[in-house]
Amino acid sequence: MDKEQVWKEYSVSETVRLVGVESHVLRYWEEELGLEIQRTSQGHRIYTEQDIRMLRRVRELKEKGVQLKGIRILLRESGEDSETDSRIKEGIQKIESAYPLAVGADPSENLRQFEEILKGLIREAVREQNETLKQERAERLREELDLYFRDREAPFQEIAATGEEKEEGWIRRLRQRLRKKKESN
Repeated sequence: MDKEQVWKEYSVSETVRLVGVESHVLRYWEEELGLEIQRTSQGHRIYTEQDIRMLRRVRELKEKGVQLKGIRILLRESGEDSETDSRIKEGIQKIESAYPLAVGADPSENLRQFEEILKGLIREAVREQNETLKQERAERLREELDLYFRDREAPFQEIAATGEEKEEGWIRRLRQRLRKKKESN
């Protein structure tokens, strides 16, 4: 590279275009990763070629599923020397070997796996909730049926009690008649 290209500085809008992320993402990364981006005397951020390369690498890592905490560690380990890219690549390989499903896979495959995990968790939560609701509903139904039958049973118990009294009276009268008949015979 010639000196002009090495020392070229880019505005936020140029960096957004070159890195492929929005400006608020750049600000967020700067804050979360502890990046020291140069500023003009008016306080505007200016980016160097090295900054652009680093931010592109951050975007690539994010697309592979690496969280900012992991990226921060990789950047800290790599330092500011010329071996930055090779150290970052080594770090990616370490992460990919430790988390083969999360990193390096096709992002749509990661999303599909995440959806499956999420669906499973939701299914289990719904199943547990349905079981709880079934138990509560069954208990409530038992209580309501118990009250219903008590209300319906009370008049029959009264009738039965009255009927028993009538039956006892009828039996008493029948016995009295039979005695009288026996006495008269």
